[in-house]
Amino acid sequence: MKRLLEILIISIFWTIVYVVFYLLFSFVSGVPFIMNILFGVVCSLFLLSLVYKSRWFKWCVDSKMGLLLLFIIFFTTAIITGYAQSLVSRTYMVFKLLTNDSHEFIGQLRQKDTVYGYDHINNSRMIHVLYPGDTVPNFTDRDGFRVPASDTSKFNISGNVDVLFLGCSFTFGTFCLADSIFSNLASKELGLSYINAGVSGWGLAEMYLKAKELIPKYKPKYVVFQYSKWLPERAAGMYRTSAGFEMAKPYFEVLPSGGFDIRKTAYASDLYNLKRYQNLNKSIGSAIAFILGSGVMREIFVREDLKKISIWLERKLGRLNPVSATDEQMEDLSMQVYKELVAYARENHAEPFILSIQNQHREIDDFYPKFMTPSDSLIFIDGMKYHRKYLDSNTSSSIKWDFIHWRNVNGDSVRMDLHPNHFSHWMISRAIVDKLKPALKSDKEKKIR
Repeated sequence: MKRLLEILIISIFWTIVYVVFYLLFSFVSGVPFIMNILFGVVCSLFLLSLVYKSRWFKWCVDSKMGLLLLFIIFFTTAIITGYAQSLVSRTYMVFKLLTNDSHEFIGQLRQKDTVYGYDHINNSRMIHVLYPGDTVPNFTDRDGFRVPASDTSKFNISGNVDVLFLGCSFTFGTFCLADSIFSNLASKELGLSYINAGVSGWGLAEMYLKAKELIPKYKPKYVVFQYSKWLPERAAGMYRTSAGFEMAKPYFEVLPSGGFDIRKTAYASDLYNLKRYQNLNKSIGSAIAFILGSGVMREIFVREDLKKISIWLERKLGRLNPVSATDEQMEDLSMQVYKELVAYARENHAEPFILSIQNQHREIDDFYPKFMTPSDSLIFIDGMKYHRKYLDSNTSSSIKWDFIHWRNVNGDSVRMDLHPNHFSHWMISRAIVDKLKPALKSDKEKKIR
């Protein structure tokens, strides 16, 4: 009985210690990593507290070999328990992701991909949840491209299309119906077939690889490459953060001779294959059952952790040299990659255009990319020019109000998201039509001749 009371007191003491330090470190960045280390150390100290009166503990303290053994036991226990804590916390994050009501998917849009990290699923029927009660349907055709609900079968059956759009979530049209995003609006007005190959979360590396895949396959007449400052920035490093997890992505490597070369993703994460359902049980019991029964999740994390260790070692040995997010390297990277994309499109008899889109929550400048020369002006589309005209003619309007997503909650306007809303997409489509219409007219005149 006395021993049980002693164990109880020791358990309570170290639990209090852990909680106190947890609260102290909760304001520090990198908390999960710190908490895992702390948990491992506390567990080791807890076990030592239970055995400090034993004979073998006293033997360890009295000899050099014993102290070494004690250190090994302490260190090993800390690593094992700390890592176990990491697996449990990450598994719980997955549970929260799968049971979250807002800003997530119902169904599945993405799947892991050995080249891009993740890509769209073919023939996907997914609902994007902005907030409970606010949903947007997302459909892909049999090649994984986003399409309006009326076009889900396959509209580019011939294999050839007029316009190929490449970019990130701005091109994909996050939180907007596919009928009202700029790729659909501009193409319909011009009477052209199109492919929307935009994917949310992608950067310049994925767009580059996708262009090399799709241009020779579909032989488009025109290619519209999105340019936004964050696209080259997303190409820096070897990992992206998605749904709270760090996962590998394609990247550009700095060559010893200068310049950059593309590299596909180091590994494809199985986390992209998780399917989210509606109205999952969120109770504590369900969470515990999910954590205890998710051997597959733990296996995924262990496998990916081993790959990350391997990548870390290779970087330390100098075998991997991904581009970093410095202003100078981003400018050099943009210049090389966009010039390569333009040249590649022309080699495949497609007319290239670079569509510049800026953030919707900042002031919109009269922006022209530094890497483009005046001779490139014919292929440059200022996607924000109608936004500026609208603001100039409507002095009471604001970019922070008119071009992003809001919802009404009990009479108050609540900002939902900073992606372009339907009105902003319509303005971007006007800029695209202005640029493509002369090119289309010129092509028709050439055919007549």
